[in-house]
Formats: sequence, C-alpha cells, structure tokens
Amino acid sequence: MDWAGLLPEVLGAILEKLIESTDHLRFRCVCHSWRSFARSHSVPSPLPWLHLPHNPNTTDLRFYSLSEDRVYKIPFPEVYNSRVIGSTSGFLLVVPNSSSDPQVMIINPFTGTRVHLPNIYRPGPRIYPDIVWDYSGSVVVGNLECPQVVAYCRPGDHSWTRIGNLTSDTIYKIVYKAGSFYLFECVSAKIYVLDGETLKLTRIIELPHHGFKFSVFIVSPDDILLCTDLCFNENTRWVSVLLNQNFLEESSWSNVTDIGNYALFGAYRYTLDCHSSCYVLSEANRHTGLRNTLIQYEFFSNKYTDIHTRTCYIYARKLRNLTCKVKGQCSCSSNPSWILPSFDNTLQ
Repeated sequence: MDWAGLLPEVLGAILEKLIESTDHLRFRCVCHSWRSFARSHSVPSPLPWLHLPHNPNTTDLRFYSLSEDRVYKIPFPEVYNSRVIGSTSGFLLVVPNSSSDPQVMIINPFTGTRVHLPNIYRPGPRIYPDIVWDYSGSVVVGNLECPQVVAYCRPGDHSWTRIGNLTSDTIYKIVYKAGSFYLFECVSAKIYVLDGETLKLTRIIELPHHGFKFSVFIVSPDDILLCTDLCFNENTRWVSVLLNQNFLEESSWSNVTDIGNYALFGAYRYTLDCHSSCYVLSEANRHTGLRNTLIQYEFFSNKYTDIHTRTCYIYARKLRNLTCKVKGQCSCSSNPSWILPSFDNTLQ
C-alpha cells in the first residue's frame, strides 16, 4: 500500500482520532507527505508528565506519561554528573556537580535544544541549591544564594541581575504565564507579579489564610486557583479549592467544586514533603476521565523495599465528591515532579 498517496481526507480522519501529542509526532515520522500535511494541524497540548529523579551517574532522563501509562527514556549526554532541576513549563535546568565544568544550561529534553546561562561558580551570586525558577523563552528568573536574592538573566548575559529586594529563602514558587512572572512568597502570603520583559513589579496579590501552604495555579491573567490538600489521617482527606476572579479589583475568594475541563496535578502531602513547585494545572478536555480532578502521585518509604525500585502510584480524585481511582504507576527512587512537555522548539 502506498501510504504516501493517501488522500488528505483520510489523513485528516486519522489525525482526528489521535489524542496524544506523541502520536501526532509519530504521524509526522511516517513519510514526507504526512509530515507536510501535519504542519497545518497543531499538536494537541499534552497532559503533564512526571519527571523522574535523575541518576547523575547516567546520561538518561526518564519521564512517565500518565495518559499512555509508560516511561520514556531520553538520552542527554550533558546531564552526566549533574543535578537536573525541572520547571512546570517543561524546561530543565542542568547544574554540573563539578566546578571543573561549571557550564549551566537550560534544555528542552523533548526537542534537544539548549540555552547556556552564566557561570555559577564565579565569585558573587550563584544558583541556590533548591532553586525555583521558570523561563519565558527570553528571560530566566530564579533564586540565588550568596547573597540570597531573586535574580534574572537573559541568554548571552555574563551575570545575574538582582530583582528588587526579594529574598530567595521566602520565594517558594516561580511561574511564567501569559507575559508575566508570578513569584509566590510564603511568609506574607503574597504573589508578586513581574512584567515578563522589563521584570518590573506590576501588582501584588494577597492570598487568603496566612500560614497555609497553598498549591497555586495561574489559570489566566485574571484568574488564580488555589488548592489546599490537608490530611487528618490516612483514610480521611480534605481538599479545598479556591478561585479568585478578576483580582485586578478587590474581590473575595470562594470555594469551588468544578473547574471544568481542567485537572490539577500534584502529590499526596501526607506521605511526601513535596515542594509546591511540582504542582501543575492542565487542560484535560481531550481526556474526559480526568476532567475536574486532582491528579496526585504517592509512594511510601519502606525499609524492606529496594530504594531504586519503589513504586509510585498515580491517583485521580474527583473534586465534586473526592472519589479516588488508581490511574497508573511507575518506579522511582525519590520525589518526582510534574512538568508540561513541549514538543516545539521554543527555546531561543
């Protein structure tokens, strides 16, 4: 059969049936005519993948796809003898463990593209060990140490530039969304919003309930979604989801039990001391079983289990009634984190 000679109507019907972004990529690999046809069709937004902890003695990166229930292994020589720190936007920060090779870079593991950043071992500011950061495509914002400040750099810069008087030990999450950086401060429960290009402070958003550690999601420039996931014991869980609409004006926070086609991806807090930066909000309109759900991973520390083969379970909890189902599982040695894979060459 001449696959390259299929009619456009047939190729369109095939694409309509493909839900996964990885299947769209496989479609493009069939032949030149299929690849040319696919260029006029956008790749569907993928669900978040779990970035599984990296072994610095290897050159492989591992990711778990919930929708396909499989682990992908991607070879990347630059990650050998390095720490790999993810961001929810899908980029990875590679920090060498050795000062003899101090080149820090941002990579898109799904396209192979790279961006080099300023040296972190020279005197002055260097990357904070538990860095939270994000990348807009032209600017990197992250927390540094020595001194503990929040700073930014652009590809090609030779140093980091401090942003205002923000300190790195109080900023627990940084997200880039719709032209702005959102910096979440845990002491005063505020969100600092910076212009994505000028890095100037444009507004400050007050969060409710000081002292609570919220998982915060930027839905749009005018909507913020907060999720508090507390546990009283192993059998009882309480989830509170709050929505603030049009925060440009004074407005209150309200509890919601329906977030439409969205799904929240996070971790079980009573088993993991996980960082809020591992939470992701994603559209799930092509995955009906995951709409309006809280997707969480969990694995237990067990002294009788090999630390390198512990099983990580992924659950889907409906926000309406908190009913829970196991959706998948994979193996990892420590806390993974959710990222949104990008299959476009968006690194500049």
